[in-house]
Amino acid sequence: DGSQVKNTDEVDDEENLVVAVKEPFKPQVDTTRRPRPAPPVQYTRSLRAKIESTLNSPGLLSGSSPSAEVRALLQDPGKLLRRFRLSYNTGLQKDHCIQVDTPRSLLSVRILCGLGAVSLRNQSLASLEGMQVQPDMAELFLQNNMLADLDHFIPQPKLKELRLENNFVISFRGFATQPKLESVWLEPNPICMHPHYRLMVAIVQNNNYLVRIDDRLIDREDRLLARALAPYVGDALRAGWLLDTEHSRDADFDMTVEEFQHFHASP
Repeated sequence: DGSQVKNTDEVDDEENLVVAVKEPFKPQVDTTRRPRPAPPVQYTRSLRAKIESTLNSPGLLSGSSPSAEVRALLQDPGKLLRRFRLSYNTGLQKDHCIQVDTPRSLLSVRILCGLGAVSLRNQSLASLEGMQVQPDMAELFLQNNMLADLDHFIPQPKLKELRLENNFVISFRGFATQPKLESVWLEPNPICMHPHYRLMVAIVQNNNYLVRIDDRLIDREDRLLARALAPYVGDALRAGWLLDTEHSRDADFDMTVEEFQHFHASP
């Protein structure tokens, strides 16, 4: 019947078995609104300073100097916001969206933080509702669950490593910036099929500590683009939109970031 069963080896009680089935992704935006041309934009002084600092700092970044194309985009915010696009309810999201019968959240799980680590592997979690601030948590293990997004993932003051492998993540909805986060592990998740998923992670986690995504150093160009784009698309990504450079024909909404500025501000 198209159902998918996950983590059956970890289930001792048949009553606790959770079945996931595909369900259409449900937009949470006003479908009657359409984008209109937006006025020109300029970087703020502080944002330009951050871009220059990232450009000139050696840091823990892979890659050499950015390409001429990226440099040109960074010099012209209007061109940058016309080059990148935001799309909502894309084919990727529709194809991999799931509905969980009797979803389980953190409200029903006891969280114990020992030596700075919290393990919530194989818990059939479909939601992070109930997450509280864990003052001593430095590592969070969430592998092999049923998370489609990161709603309710509130900032954790000391979190350095986040493991999310083998879930159903299709967007970065709710992924609040973690101030000390250094590494994120996502592969394999549906979102990892998106060509710009690493850039999107760098944007929603636009802190000074993140250096690795899926055990690979962040590319210098991605860091620079993340610095420049975060003020314009960070909230959109946390609301479930996806970032791309190509038109998404199968999405319910698709527009340039420049158009989105006016779309988002319209009453």
